[in-house]
Amino acid sequence: MSAVGMYLFTGKGGAGKTTCAAAFALLLASRGQKTRLASLDPAHNLGDVLRASLGPEALEIAPNLTALEADLAAELQAKTEKTRALLKQRYRYLTVAALDPLVDLFGQSPGAEEQAATEVLADLRNQAAAAGEVLVVDLPPSGQAMRMLALPDLTTRWCGSLLKLRAKILERRGTLNRILKEDSPAKDPDGEACPEDPKHDPVTASLERQFTRNQALAEDIGDPARAMVVAVTLPAAICLTETRRLIDGLAERGIPVSALVLNRAQASAVKLEPDPGIKPEAVLPDLPTEPRGVDALMKLGRALEGLV
Repeated sequence: MSAVGMYLFTGKGGAGKTTCAAAFALLLASRGQKTRLASLDPAHNLGDVLRASLGPEALEIAPNLTALEADLAAELQAKTEKTRALLKQRYRYLTVAALDPLVDLFGQSPGAEEQAATEVLADLRNQAAAAGEVLVVDLPPSGQAMRMLALPDLTTRWCGSLLKLRAKILERRGTLNRILKEDSPAKDPDGEACPEDPKHDPVTASLERQFTRNQALAEDIGDPARAMVVAVTLPAAICLTETRRLIDGLAERGIPVSALVLNRAQASAVKLEPDPGIKPEAVLPDLPTEPRGVDALMKLGRALEGLV
């Protein structure tokens, strides 16, 4: 049984991270570990690799294994509609026409896709933990994955700063209400006094939920005893260079790359250029055909025993 709760696979596009994630998930499942395999890569090749029709709902692939492909577009749309509803509720005195174009831009803002993927990852983490499952995730390619994995910690710090600012706003609102009473401008659109106590403030409550949720995910991602980031690379200079950037970039953010998989390696590949300091925990052979389907992936998974 695995003691790690999450295995996060990434690497340069085309290096085989999806294949390795699927093979490893099948390995865990074959050992009796309840496993959930999820793709957060917008390219969504997981279904092709497994030869299964996947969607956002978990599908049983093999004993102890379910798999899914997250619908990030739907997640973005849901967040946009939620934002639209909140703004209309709080700012009813503004015209809908003035708000809608701004809200529509939220889902197209830089980093929106990474944020949506992080939200889905947090949900999957919680669901897998509640079900006693290990979560294996096919992340986006290394550049996007690096930004995504850094987001929970950044969001935690951002929410912490906003909570301090919100506390000051509520304190000054209370001062206005005490001094001006009925003439206080600190009222909501219905003329009711806005809450002064953070315990009854919906904005504070929302920020605290985001803070707690992202802090828990950030702590998991930064702890190799709870979550392992697995980099998949090829024995080619351009791939190894990108892998080194991934390892160094995540290290700067306090996130260790716990394991390295060298894919499609010749038996004679003993020195990894241009960075001989990169030492793989698993070396996969250069197969004549891409492994597809449960049986072929199970055979490949045996070479990943070192990650457990």
